[in-house]
Amino acid sequence: MLFNKIQLSAGLLLCSSQTAHVNAADPFTLYAYGTNISGLPVFYMNSLAYIGYRIPSDLNATNITFTMNNTSLYTQKNLTSGGSGKFTGEPKFFIDTSTDSTAQAGFTTSDESTTTNTTTGFRFLGTDVYWKDSDGTLQAKFWATATNIDGVWKLVWNEPNDVLDDGTPVVIQTTPPAA
Repeated sequence: MLFNKIQLSAGLLLCSSQTAHVNAADPFTLYAYGTNISGLPVFYMNSLAYIGYRIPSDLNATNITFTMNNTSLYTQKNLTSGGSGKFTGEPKFFIDTSTDSTAQAGFTTSDESTTTNTTTGFRFLGTDVYWKDSDGTLQAKFWATATNIDGVWKLVWNEPNDVLDDGTPVVIQTTPPAA
């Protein structure tokens, strides 16, 4: 009887995990959710990742969409909404995964990850973005830290997962905020 309950539970879990998924070939927007951050879009500004209520177009910022190829997140300028920022090609999203590093996420056109900045290993669990480390553990160490622009935060990868005085942990996902 216990075996049947386990099989049923596993089957339900499998079905529920397949109901909310991302079609990585279609462009999607990433949104941040956390304390006082309710579904703010991730955007591009000077090769770095930010989240915010508004896109500061006077600072080379632009709304973006993402696609996934293998385990890399590629960006494209969102031509239907906000920002005057420019970039060439399809920059890849990167995080700094070096030990004890807390660094702003960003975008690169380099084809290779460096020893600190990685552009591969991203996964979705439902609609949430994770990074899979070398031992197979899914990590979600995204934080939003303050900037000097009202309503705009830096998107940071907090490798040691320390509490940041000027920040809050955020979940990055494809689910847009409720209208």
